[in-house]
Amino acid sequence: MKVLFVFSGNSRVFAISPIIQAQAESLRKLEHIIDYFPVKGKGFGGYLSNVPKLYKCIKQGDYDLIHSHYSYCGVASALATKKPVVCSLMGSDVQESGLWKIIIRFFVKHKWRKTIVKSEGMKTCLLYTSDAADDLLCVDLGGRAIIKKKNNIKNL
Repeated sequence: MKVLFVFSGNSRVFAISPIIQAQAESLRKLEHIIDYFPVKGKGFGGYLSNVPKLYKCIKQGDYDLIHSHYSYCGVASALATKKPVVCSLMGSDVQESGLWKIIIRFFVKHKWRKTIVKSEGMKTCLLYTSDAADDLLCVDLGGRAIIKKKNNIKNL
């Protein structure tokens, strides 16, 4: 499987986060091809300005899956392609309130193939009161799922 990792390229410390590199190496050991797309820019507008470049990258790379790290990258990825997008939410983005939380819930339910969260608390933050848990690891939101991070990529 050919996967594009989309992540913030704004760090002054790392070109690619060690966490993202470790995830990529785990997938490479399973013989998946992993490429990277660092998103440059600050705030939602900065991320959206990357959509045209991301679209070209995805089209040229002919990826099977886009794995976005953080909600802004997930939104930009979903706007750039119709290919499956998996979004790993990092925590702070799930804690948002108001309009951004509504936007995240929309993308979880309608745009992202899978949404990876790091804890039960994060999963609970994304639920509407009418949503019911299928089991402890996954919540089905109208055909989409929130999954905990330890689930196998084969289930995607």
